[in-house]
Amino acid sequence: MQFYKLSISEVIKETNDTTSIIFTLPSSRETKFSWDSGQHVMIRVNYEGEYLTRCYSISSWKSLKITVKRIDKGRVSHLVNNSFKVGDLVEVSTPIGKPLINDSNIHTRKTLYLFAAGSGITAFFSMIENILVAQPYSRVNLFYRCRNEKHAIFLKQAKLLEKLYSNRFNFILSYSQPRLFDAVSWHKGAISQNDIADYFTKYAPSAQRCEYHVCGPTSFLNLVSQHLTDLDVPEILLHKQSFEGNEVKADNIQQAKLNVIHPQGTNTIEVNKGESLLSAMKQQGIAPAYSCESGLCGQCQCLLLDGDITMKNNYYLNEPQEKAGLILSCQSYPLSSYVRISHEGN
Repeated sequence: MQFYKLSISEVIKETNDTTSIIFTLPSSRETKFSWDSGQHVMIRVNYEGEYLTRCYSISSWKSLKITVKRIDKGRVSHLVNNSFKVGDLVEVSTPIGKPLINDSNIHTRKTLYLFAAGSGITAFFSMIENILVAQPYSRVNLFYRCRNEKHAIFLKQAKLLEKLYSNRFNFILSYSQPRLFDAVSWHKGAISQNDIADYFTKYAPSAQRCEYHVCGPTSFLNLVSQHLTDLDVPEILLHKQSFEGNEVKADNIQQAKLNVIHPQGTNTIEVNKGESLLSAMKQQGIAPAYSCESGLCGQCQCLLLDGDITMKNNYYLNEPQEKAGLILSCQSYPLSSYVRISHEGN
């Protein structure tokens, strides 16, 4: 993965704790920074003498834009929200990760159901813009869950798109803690299966082809995914992203022997408790292909031959690939005392 110094052209305060950054792309860099909806970039910053790298969704179809919510003890998110200004140079990687749109056919007819919570909307907004402009026969339904109107990211932009594409874009707000004078939302309080069913009834598919995408905290993702499954949504059509990642419980993680088959031969190494498989391999001088180390790019995928692991983040492999034994070594932690993998393909 390569990083390039890009200049900030615009800083936009989306909410009190969320900021969008738009980068200028010199003509010499445009080909390297072509992206598809759903992809990400890494930014690398110097924070009090320490270089920190973080991954963010590209939140616009038209410009290289990231949208960052400030989080407690989040050093980079605080830096972006409090210190970034127009003209600053930031190290930005070329785009990585799987696109969320798998076809660009102008004649495509499909209905998308998007469920986002909090800053999870940033992963979808580029896709919404793309489909509304480039696929005039498709429809998009966005169910957006946030605390209240004060915390609604892209609220003005979404309402504008709803006006411009009133026959193809539905924007549904769900407030968990509505304020007295907030504009009326479609839904308030806890989300139930009946709420999801009512949502599908109100916004019935306009095409035979449907896709379902969910992004947000793990609790939201699990809740909505379970409701969709209970409503007979096929798992293969359900695409999930959690910006928290799965909880890796220290009690379950094992110190393990790792047997690695790779193009240069076979090695058996020690994986310390709490250490990822990739980290252990790097410590021992084994260098399989890898890039983002965030579970996004898929460069470090390998085949699990023996043992048990858990993955903290997986934004690349789909369910059939996981069932076939593919894992991401950068996100894999041993659950058994012995693990065997093949990195031969890498």
